[in-house]
Amino acid sequence: MIQSEIDFTVKDIRQNTPDNQAHFDLNKDQLSDQCAKVYDLLNSGLYLSSVTAGMYGIADLRSIVRHLINAGVEVHKRWIVDKDGKRTRFKEYYL
Repeated sequence: MIQSEIDFTVKDIRQNTPDNQAHFDLNKDQLSDQCAKVYDLLNSGLYLSSVTAGMYGIADLRSIVRHLINAGVEVHKRWIVDKDGKRTRFKEYYL
């Protein structure tokens, strides 16, 4: 497998598109039960972090998010900040 070259000077602004949804619909049957569960939770408007995903029985959220992205789902992420505005070690994911 050949790794694509990444240009870090260009900002990639992802948006949900009909093509991405069609791609996801074609690959949906290949996703695991946990992938489907995370997709349904995100699609309902929830923001998930590793901690909140654990409350739903999701063990490895980062891996599942990666599978969803590979299936064509536009999953967004952002760093969680603490009450003092400092970035934590955790991200939350949303659609």
